[in-house]
Amino acid sequence: MTEKLVVPAVDMFVYAGLPLWLTYFSRFPSLAAASGLWIAFTRDAYQRIGGHQAVSNQIVEDVELSRLAKKSGIRILTLAGTGVVSCRMYHSFSEVWNGFSKNLFGLVHYKTIPFFTLMLALFTTCVLPYITVWFVSLRELSIVAIVMNIAMRMVLALKYRHPFFTSVILHPFGILLTLLIGINSFFQVRRGRLQWKGRQINLQVNE
Repeated sequence: MTEKLVVPAVDMFVYAGLPLWLTYFSRFPSLAAASGLWIAFTRDAYQRIGGHQAVSNQIVEDVELSRLAKKSGIRILTLAGTGVVSCRMYHSFSEVWNGFSKNLFGLVHYKTIPFFTLMLALFTTCVLPYITVWFVSLRELSIVAIVMNIAMRMVLALKYRHPFFTSVILHPFGILLTLLIGINSFFQVRRGRLQWKGRQINLQVNE
């Protein structure tokens, strides 16, 4: 259940926040994205950026590879692999919690202000309306926001085969859980340690 709540929520962050075609046309490293599940390089491009050895000290190495490619003047293109590649990332609550705690803060390159700005925006738009709908003075605006949330998640569920019940009906719970994991990711990184597959990862980040 946990993975069916959180994985589609993380997908939503990517698909709603980054038009994938921008990864090809923009040369800004901040507009790079990748999934370690499946990345294809030409041999020349891979060798030019130094391969995985160049990001061996990075936690979110797939995204760092795409950023490094952009910095090296190599065009990248991020695509949804629905129907082509499949993978079950996690099997339990602890795996979901630790796995995304490792990644979420790193998705904004460990920048505190952008990270919490994103957290606040997601809470305000995706969770808060489900609370304020119970207040008469805010009900109409909240209903509009809820309808927009549901419509967006329905489109994503149909296009990317997300489970309907957990991604659409339980949408605010999935977002809230993902935000809590994000906050944990921030504090774990700030403490200089992360847990991944039963081992501690020592990490020092300088903004």
